[in-house]
Amino acid sequence: MSEKKGIESTKLVVLFAAEAANVGDEVFRGGSIIKKIGAAGKLLDEVIALKDFKPEELRLEFSDLDAEERKELVKVFSDKFDLQNDFAELLVERSLDLVMNEGLIFAKKAKAIADILKDGKAVTLAKEEIAKEAKEPKAPAEPK
Repeated sequence: MSEKKGIESTKLVVLFAAEAANVGDEVFRGGSIIKKIGAAGKLLDEVIALKDFKPEELRLEFSDLDAEERKELVKVFSDKFDLQNDFAELLVERSLDLVMNEGLIFAKKAKAIADILKDGKAVTLAKEEIAKEAKEPKAPAEPK
C-alpha cells in the first residue's frame, strides 16, 4: 500500500479559492477604488502561501482523500469563505460538501470499475457471455 499523501497542497488551493471568492465578492459589490485595492490586498497572504504549492502533489493528495480529510477541507474552506450574501455562501458551502463527499465516492467507484476492466477478467467474461448468447439465441417472447 502506498504512503498516505496528506492534504497540505490541497489546503493551499482551497484557502486561495475561498479568499479569491471573498475578494471577488467585495470588489464587485462596489465602493471606492481604495476599498477595492484593499480587498485585493487580502489575497496577498494566500498568494504568498502558494509559493509552497506543489501541483504534482495536488492530484496525488486528492486521489487518496479519506472521510476525515474531506471534512477538514470543507471546514477549512467554510471557515475562510465569507460572502456578504449569507444564502449564497450557504449554497456554495453545501455544494462543496456534496462534491467533496459524493463526488469523490463516485470517482473512487469509477476508478475501481476501471481497474477491474483494465485487469481484463471482466472484459473476458463479457466477451464469453456475448459469444454464448450469439450461439444460443433466446426464444422470442410470446405475444399476449
